[in-house]
Amino acid sequence: MMKLGKKSIALLILACLIVAQMYVVFAEEAMSEETVTEEKVNEEKVNEEKVNEENETTARTIIHSLETLTEILVAENLEIEKIKLNHEMLLLNLEQTLEDYEELQEDVENAKDLVEVREKQVDIIKDELSDIPVGAPERAQALAQLNWNVQLLDAAKRSYEGIIKQEANMMESLELMKLQRDQSSRNRKQEIEKIKANFEKNYFQLVLLENQKEVFKKQLENLDMLIESEKVKKNLDLTTQMAIFELEKDRSKMFFNIRNVENNTEQIREKIKTDINVSVDEELLIILTIEENITVRQFVLSDVIEKFMNNNLSLETSLRMTEVKREVHEKIKVAYEEDDNEYKVAYLEIRESEINELTSRRNFEHIVKQTYFQHEQVRIDLLMQLQEKILIEDKFEHTKMQYDLGLISELQYRASELQVEQANLNYVSAKVNYINARITMELLVKGIN
Repeated sequence: MMKLGKKSIALLILACLIVAQMYVVFAEEAMSEETVTEEKVNEEKVNEEKVNEENETTARTIIHSLETLTEILVAENLEIEKIKLNHEMLLLNLEQTLEDYEELQEDVENAKDLVEVREKQVDIIKDELSDIPVGAPERAQALAQLNWNVQLLDAAKRSYEGIIKQEANMMESLELMKLQRDQSSRNRKQEIEKIKANFEKNYFQLVLLENQKEVFKKQLENLDMLIESEKVKKNLDLTTQMAIFELEKDRSKMFFNIRNVENNTEQIREKIKTDINVSVDEELLIILTIEENITVRQFVLSDVIEKFMNNNLSLETSLRMTEVKREVHEKIKVAYEEDDNEYKVAYLEIRESEINELTSRRNFEHIVKQTYFQHEQVRIDLLMQLQEKILIEDKFEHTKMQYDLGLISELQYRASELQVEQANLNYVSAKVNYINARITMELLVKGIN
């Protein structure tokens, strides 16, 4: 074995120490690298959970325009679904009623035939009785037979009258069901139009409330500036504490006005969410827009009245039921005499139905006229608010020029700016009122009140 010198042994020990040190360093680096990797994994998991939460939040946030909201409304509305169900039940009931009516008509024919048979028997017995001499033994028997057959005839007539009355009542129900069946499609369309119209009115009310809130917030900012200005003046003895109190009272009122508008806005939003079947936990963001240049429609009163009368389903029903009353009266005449109460009642029911129809026409005409002139009033108001808005905007341009030249204070400038905002709000309010009136008039043209 080769012997190592002291110097060689020292070098060998040093080399071993260096290798050991390098191993420790590599091990530490490996451990450090492994730790960093675990931290990165954990960090990525946390980030992923955050992203998922954000995605879930996004999924709960629904953004819709009026058009898409209306489509969802029609698809989700329960009243429309109920109309469909009622139509299906009506068809089933109508089918059964038609079968019952056909059977009843057979009973009517049988009852009529029986009356005719009884009448012939009575006539035959009367003829036979006329040939029997007075005082003959067989005459008493013939009289008894005649009396018995007269009673049978009276019973047959009463039965016939009852069945005729039953047929008349069933005919009324049947004709009404037929009319409802024929009106079903139009009724559904009109119901959809009414639901959409009410929904649009809520939507435009939201537009108005949002505009009100913005104007109120700017008024609140102006009041804050005025209060600070008055406080500075108070320190210089240029105003009184009472003036500051009055401004602070105005600020408090404006603050509650904002809260009130926010509450009304939230109430309408929640109503819309219920209408389109959105849960309370989901956030509904509505794109609120209104026509920049409002479309003003011109209606002719006589034309609106005529179209309403022609398209109104209630009036159509009233008219048809008057016709049915006349048909019922004709049926009653077959079995009853003019002096019978049933005959008189059937005639009076015709007159009552005719009066009801005329009363409905007059009431509807009042409604159409009232709505027409309301539409004209808000149309005039819309034009006035537009002119007022243009004048105030022109005035503001002059005020802005003065402010840019340093001729007026910021408070004066903001007060003038607020006048513009208020004029815009008044114009938006007039537009919303007009849109609502226009929607109502368009419904009337379609026969919907």
